[in-house]
Amino acid sequence: MDTDIKKLFNSTIIYTIGDFGSKVLMFFIIPLFSYYLTKKEMGEYDIVMTTVNFFLPVISFQISTSTYKYLKMIDTKKESKISYISNGFFILILGNLFFAALAILVNVFFRKIDYVYLILLMVFTTSIYLFLRDVIRGLGVSKSYAVSGIINTSVLFTINLLFFTLLNVVSLKFLFFCVVLANLCAICYMVFDNRLFYEIRLNLIDLILLKKMLFFSMPLIPNVVSWWLINLADKYIILNNLGLDSNGTYAVSSRFPTILTLINSIFIFAWQDHTIVKEKKSNENFSFNSKMFDNFVKFEFSLIFLFISLSEFIIRYLVNEEFLNAYYYMPLLFIGAGFSSFSGYLGAFYLKSEKTVLLLITSIVAGSVNLIICLLLVNSIGLFASVIGTFVSFFIMFFLRVFFLDTKFNFKANYFTLISLTLIAITLSYYVYQPFKYSNYLMIIFSVSYFISINTKNIIKILKLIKE
Repeated sequence: MDTDIKKLFNSTIIYTIGDFGSKVLMFFIIPLFSYYLTKKEMGEYDIVMTTVNFFLPVISFQISTSTYKYLKMIDTKKESKISYISNGFFILILGNLFFAALAILVNVFFRKIDYVYLILLMVFTTSIYLFLRDVIRGLGVSKSYAVSGIINTSVLFTINLLFFTLLNVVSLKFLFFCVVLANLCAICYMVFDNRLFYEIRLNLIDLILLKKMLFFSMPLIPNVVSWWLINLADKYIILNNLGLDSNGTYAVSSRFPTILTLINSIFIFAWQDHTIVKEKKSNENFSFNSKMFDNFVKFEFSLIFLFISLSEFIIRYLVNEEFLNAYYYMPLLFIGAGFSSFSGYLGAFYLKSEKTVLLLITSIVAGSVNLIICLLLVNSIGLFASVIGTFVSFFIMFFLRVFFLDTKFNFKANYFTLISLTLIAITLSYYVYQPFKYSNYLMIIFSVSYFISINTKNIIKILKLIKE
């Protein structure tokens, strides 16, 4: 089992190198935007970006995940790998062409879409960028994976910073153009660094292989869009009932929990790599799978406690004062992000067993619950309707995935720990809203103490592994 831990640790290190730098920069993009965009502009920008992220898995048929999975599963046969990459790329291009044609028809004959061609460019370059990242991830090229993420976010952050501060150029069209440029820079790096132009061959297009890849990937679409579906539904309901200003406030408050989700994805990616290639030995994996999840839950809640305690300070000192009340909505969103990550942990087992239809069912149920809660409560409690809907939907998604999980994985969650930590997080959320002057400081002391007590042993283990 020590070998498993070492492999998982090494894989996590790779994704940490690849994603940590970009996620740190992303953390600072939110405050940067809040200082230069009005609530209305922030709301409009967020609506467009959330809509784009929602449609991306649909446009691409989630083929990048299928390509990654089969690249990890097959042996070192180069021709087989090139065939999977070529067929995946072919499906991706077809999806983009169909979406572009549909969007242009809607724009011409039904409803004018602002910045339609720029948005289509953003969709196209983002889908290619994500596909190539999954390809090099599947090929195990850790350096390119690491550098591509840092290049993408560095270009986005640097250009916005320079133009905002030095040239005073602030417009939605410019922001969308920056996304396109950042994607292109990262794409060029991945293509030339890995000579990917030799890996895509039209003569290898195979209908049988296309069907196989699509059969695996298409049920994943609702699973991947679940986070964006929940966010998108919330934001359009907020837009229709409360206006763009409220959507701008919610955009800021929901972005920080999204960062927590992105941080979690580092471990989730490593866990997927480990689970997919691991041989099926149920008895051997029982202790390891359950113990890893228990440790992940404790670590996750140590982060959630910290973020909840720091919610007011994050908004007060990092974001424009116009968005000051955004911290009210953050605590429960952090807990929801935690359960979203727990669901992602279990999702690796479904990918391994190719039971992606069950992922589809859990995502649809969770999205429906969120939509119902938000519609019923938005007029009575405002933005809190979206907050409660997000938390409850991911909570339900996790427990549904536990219920449907294949028995051969012998997975068992420590429900006492999970429920206890959830209740503590909800209690901390309650005290965020209290006027007691020292409550935040007491929560920070508690959260830091818990974080240190939970993670000290793991940090020591990591240091030992590094020395080895």
